[in-house]
Amino acid sequence: MDKELYIGVDVSKQTLDLAYYDGESIDWKKAHIKVSNNNAGFKKIGSWVAKVSKGFDIVLFCMEYTGLYTQNFRLWLEEKHYIYRMVEPRKMHRFEPDLDDGLRSLDRIKTDELDSFRIAIYCEQNHRKILADVRIFFYVHVNFIVYAFKCIIERFKLPILTFHRQICVIRTYIMKLLLVKD
Repeated sequence: MDKELYIGVDVSKQTLDLAYYDGESIDWKKAHIKVSNNNAGFKKIGSWVAKVSKGFDIVLFCMEYTGLYTQNFRLWLEEKHYIYRMVEPRKMHRFEPDLDDGLRSLDRIKTDELDSFRIAIYCEQNHRKILADVRIFFYVHVNFIVYAFKCIIERFKLPILTFHRQICVIRTYIMKLLLVKD
């Protein structure tokens, strides 16, 4: 079974608060980073994620819908081929994890840092649904790409059987990747 790391992101106009949760324990001091919501901050995130994600097969980012404040960060995640999902703020507002550690209560204190931990924990507890949504998204897009290439080949009468075979091989490979074991 794949080892997964969940990164919650609290997004604001100026900053991004990120916290990770491995599904077992929280390191309150090392599992959080606050960076600027710009390219310099994204570069720091890349270094931080490379360091904290060693030993993990899947890194899943989750963040609330916050309009335009997420736009550049989402583009950066896509450019770096990270998996991310947006969650409804209403769901996050109602979500109060029970940590049973007596150290911090995420339901009584409201800070950007604790919100990022709350989002990471939500991500872990709902990851099967989140990853299923990602798989459906990619499945639809992969099939569209294959269809588009077939139309191009047919339209221009290209005698490129090997090209068509390569497309089928790539599609099969991507589909195998999307069938993540639960």
